[in-house]
Amino acid sequence: MKTIKGQITASLFESVLSSSVDKGATRFALWFYPSTTKNQRRRVIERFRSYALGHEELEPVTLYFGTDDAPEGTPVEAMPLTFRLNAESIKKLTLHLKRLIRTCDAVATYADNDSSFRCAIVLHEKTVHLRG
Repeated sequence: MKTIKGQITASLFESVLSSSVDKGATRFALWFYPSTTKNQRRRVIERFRSYALGHEELEPVTLYFGTDDAPEGTPVEAMPLTFRLNAESIKKLTLHLKRLIRTCDAVATYADNDSSFRCAIVLHEKTVHLRG
């Protein structure tokens, strides 16, 4: 796995997501912070509702330890909502990057029939993890 550390700029964000599509990713998931309220989650999800595919059990990007929202060693969401990943959704994600940084822990991409992430942009760590 390749790791890139540094500021998550709009151009890096868009480039990494586009590259993920080129490598076979077809969907993305938003992994929210434990502190993100249900209302904040709803507002973010509404922005991407037209790309929604459904809830899936996926490989989590990060785990939380000892928080009120999640038992130790588990992701905040067991089955996050997934969305269609394409040029249009990437543009919209990039447009809302500042809001995503405030409300989401990570944005991860996945290929069809594969629950392992291809790319994970961990916003709070300012890190990008790339597979293959």
